[in-house]
Amino acid sequence: MKLFVSSTSPFARIVRILLQEKHIAHEQLMVDPWACPPALIEANPACKVPTLVTGDLSISNSLFIAQYLESAYPDRALPPVTAAELAQTALAFELIEAFASIIIGRRSRDDFDVSPVGLRRRETLIEGLQRLNSTAPVFDNDSTLRMVHIVVVVLVDALRFRFGDAEWVPDIARLDALARRLNQRPAFLTTRPLL
Repeated sequence: MKLFVSSTSPFARIVRILLQEKHIAHEQLMVDPWACPPALIEANPACKVPTLVTGDLSISNSLFIAQYLESAYPDRALPPVTAAELAQTALAFELIEAFASIIIGRRSRDDFDVSPVGLRRRETLIEGLQRLNSTAPVFDNDSTLRMVHIVVVVLVDALRFRFGDAEWVPDIARLDALARRLNQRPAFLTTRPLL
């Protein structure tokens, strides 16, 4: 099993954490998706990470890869989700998509941050982060790791990595506390974004 990743992709990080937490052997191939290396194009013509190659199959999109891992390794599956957790996970994932839209937009347009689309993506992040922070998932010594924890921490770390403490980022103390706690786990610590 091979996994194409980028060190800064939050989508790839979700899968990297899952594979480590589940103790699934794999080869990690670090690539620059902006350069579209031939091996990545062969595995995924959209040239996106993450892309998981297992046997003759290539699976892209972190949510579909996660679904595959859950079904292919049922003995290592995450606990069933509640409706509330699913809603939180979906919101966090949508916020990662808004975050990625800003990063991609900046590569194509110098004034993206002040463009109507850039401003809308920022508003999405602000509103969504405030909502997510008000109902932040809990992880304590008795907790079992769940998908909501992974996606929320990946979101927070991506946000802090790219935007630091930008003045527009709302106070997300509860989400930051969750990230600090989970980033002590090896699967989180070793997959933190790097330039």
